[in-house]
Amino acid sequence: MKPGKFICILAGIFIISGCTKHKDSVPPDFGKVQTKILYSNTSPAKNSDAGKSDQLYTQFGEYITSITPTVFRAKFHTIRFADDFNSLNTIEVIDNNLPAADPRRSADFTNGSSVTLTPQFYGDIKCSYDMTSCYFQRPTTLKYFLFRLWYFYQEVQLPQQYASLPATPGIYQFGGLSASTDPDYISGGSLINNYLITKSRSLLTMLYPSTPVADVYVFGNTDRTYEYYAGPDNSTPNPDNLMREVNTYVIRSNKYNSFTFDPPADGVTKIFTTTISFDYNNLIQIYAGEDNIPYTSDDVFVYAPNYWERLSVNVEDN
Repeated sequence: MKPGKFICILAGIFIISGCTKHKDSVPPDFGKVQTKILYSNTSPAKNSDAGKSDQLYTQFGEYITSITPTVFRAKFHTIRFADDFNSLNTIEVIDNNLPAADPRRSADFTNGSSVTLTPQFYGDIKCSYDMTSCYFQRPTTLKYFLFRLWYFYQEVQLPQQYASLPATPGIYQFGGLSASTDPDYISGGSLINNYLITKSRSLLTMLYPSTPVADVYVFGNTDRTYEYYAGPDNSTPNPDNLMREVNTYVIRSNKYNSFTFDPPADGVTKIFTTTISFDYNNLIQIYAGEDNIPYTSDDVFVYAPNYWERLSVNVEDN
């Protein structure tokens, strides 16, 4: 064998062994992080007035009654924690890497579902060489909890007075009722034996007649609750619009307490648990509509004012 060729082979062996040694130098017990999300129903008894809102709208005619869904679920586009309004350090719990139909996007508040995921960390992080585990290098306080909602989904028995309405026109607000009961394919809703199946969009459109329905919620680092309008040019991050939405409303709420994420110790799989609760008792208010006559086709069905305040978030970082 020619000396030059032997030297090349020898050099290659050293390079390969060096790479292997470098990879093996990563502790096999490098820490890992998982997150568990628990969804719960904090509603009192179905017929109780405890969840009834003292607030009413004035633009939809006479208030008739409030009703409680028998089923309440959600589908999330994104769930995220952030340390400040520049979003330098974030934890993505649910993000675009999940397929649209992935069941881990879904929450069942009625039956108390749960899901365990591997979160994605961004910002000042460290990762194992194989990139299977990443997390913040140092303790980080997450001041914001934010999510983009695909939809809330509810099934609700309507008051018996609506059963006598003719199928056409029925209730105007739910025009174009679908025969489907799959929430991903329901448009206005599905009405079977006076039992309504519908998504949040149809119950919110009356509140947003000239803009898209609010579907971004930013909780934390505020002392009040309100809606923020993100205009057509709103690309600068701020505490109200961390998702950098344009031409829509963003919900802001103080119903979240910040927590400090501590990196896992070597060899430890750290699980931080997020409990998201929703009180949907008497969630839907019914108004008499333009004619101001109860139980007619133009009645208005809408979520109670500040409905997002019924959602609460609690994080345990163990």
